[in-house]
Amino acid sequence: MTAFNKGPSGNLSFSAYSVIRGTVVALVISILGAAVLGLIFYFSSFSEQVMPFGAMGILFISVFAGGTYAAKRAGTSGIYHGLAVGIGFFAVSWFLVALFFPGSTAFFEILQKLVVTCIAGGIGGVLGVGLKS
Repeated sequence: MTAFNKGPSGNLSFSAYSVIRGTVVALVISILGAAVLGLIFYFSSFSEQVMPFGAMGILFISVFAGGTYAAKRAGTSGIYHGLAVGIGFFAVSWFLVALFFPGSTAFFEILQKLVVTCIAGGIGGVLGVGLKS
């Protein structure tokens, strides 16, 4: 496990391995959530106008869960691990979207998703350290 220590006391450590695992957890939850949301929209009478809110909810929940997992696994520096999961999730998902759906996307939408992933990851990271036994 890779750990970087900061500060004179050395008690602020960063575990890259926990962040990678948290990002994978977030990606898996996001894919499963998207599949469930797709089934809900297919078999129900929900309007397509609700879909962006569902997608944003899945984005938030998946990064929140990944940040919680990473910080709980690392045991310290929850906000840093959660933010790293949020940024990592954003980078991977943005790369995949650009790869499979090339074209222009609005700057505001990209910025909005970055803000949501950072907030969700940070909150999840703080909770994850609190859940550490």
